[in-house]
Amino acid sequence: MKAGRLSVLVLFGVLLGCARDATMTRGADSESNWRRRVEAAIPAGTALADAHATMERNGFRCESIATGAEALGCEKVATTRFGVVRRRWQAWFTAVDGRVTGVRSATALLGP
Repeated sequence: MKAGRLSVLVLFGVLLGCARDATMTRGADSESNWRRRVEAAIPAGTALADAHATMERNGFRCESIATGAEALGCEKVATTRFGVVRRRWQAWFTAVDGRVTGVRSATALLGP
């Protein structure tokens, strides 16, 4: 009986370890790395609707920004491995005629 419970716990631990982030934010812990990833995933000329869909597929919450121009802001916050701090990734897209013309991004650690 004890061996059965131990096996279940080991299996649970293995599965938990395999359930890592497989999105575009995985390992993007520096500003420059995050910027490169966003620009590679959503280059200039991408339809703003496609940029929105790509970001949401990667776990971001996005909303239109009222700036007088077409703009989209996206944010994702995830708890770090030990749960003490969180990491926030942000991306902002400007567009003309529904096509991305500019990308800005930022990432930072947030305290408890």
